[in-house]
Amino acid sequence: MLDLRIPGLPDWAALALLVLGLTILLAWVLMPFSVFGVKGRIEALEARLEVMHEELRQLSARLAQAPALRGADFAIPAESPILRADTAPPPEPRIIPPIPPPPVVPERGGRAPAHPRPEPIVPIPSRAEPKLSWPPRG
Repeated sequence: MLDLRIPGLPDWAALALLVLGLTILLAWVLMPFSVFGVKGRIEALEARLEVMHEELRQLSARLAQAPALRGADFAIPAESPILRADTAPPPEPRIIPPIPPPPVVPERGGRAPAHPRPEPIVPIPSRAEPKLSWPPRG
């Protein structure tokens, strides 16, 4: 008989590895057959999608050509202020920001500037770093 024991592993480990290997081999062999029918189904879906796009184009063209329907049968009545163009508020004027003045260029020369440069602001750390001498030895 065939001895499937692997030294250092339990007796059932070799059988589990054999079953796992056979399962992977079976899936590897059968995988291409599961893909054969997919191309035809995708082409059928593309054809249906194209028909739906054509119907949408026809509907949008028909809606663009049809006059706007008004009346009591619809959600917005004919006397609604939403439909009147003369009651629309005028657009607000656009606010234009002021143009900034040109930058001041100092003259070339060895003179010191009229006002000294401000000291750079150094941010104060929000937490203290740990001390290297901690914990105390001794």
